[in-house]
Amino acid sequence: MNVTLRRKKILDLLCAQGTVEVKTLAEELNTSHVTVRNDLTSLEKEGKLERFFGGAALPA
Repeated sequence: MNVTLRRKKILDLLCAQGTVEVKTLAEELNTSHVTVRNDLTSLEKEGKLERFFGGAALPA
């Protein structure tokens, strides 16, 4: 799965659930925890989510 599609899927799951966990995303996207954390960091820098320990949530 390419980066753009993976990040879109993360945002889709986040919108549907309100919060997401790194562990769940790694399983759902069939990728490593490191890759998920890198994606979450990039999406946070774009202002699309807020990181917390072990996951992310929609911005307040």
